[in-house]
Amino acid sequence: FEIAITTCPRHPYNAMDTYHVMRSNRFAHRWLHRNYELVPSMLEALEHCLRRDVPFNIYLDPADVTMGSLPAILQALRERDIKTATYAEFVALQMGGHQSPS
Repeated sequence: FEIAITTCPRHPYNAMDTYHVMRSNRFAHRWLHRNYELVPSMLEALEHCLRRDVPFNIYLDPADVTMGSLPAILQALRERDIKTATYAEFVALQMGGHQSPS
């Protein structure tokens, strides 16, 4: 069972992860995500997923996430009443299981 990583709305062939936003070797990526705008970039990807009714699945590298970034992203999910799930919970739900996301 594959769970695709959300792609960047500004670069559709790239994973939406902290490396892409903050440390990409490609100038165009760093330019469009200048000032290391992690939270706004992630929220843009979230809105993109909501409009298309697809899962929001991002990778947050512990080396990149500042203390303020993760709480801000989680707060945005709570404000939109979006449920979170582990991979195991998500797979169970997709397979018709009865585990409910947190």
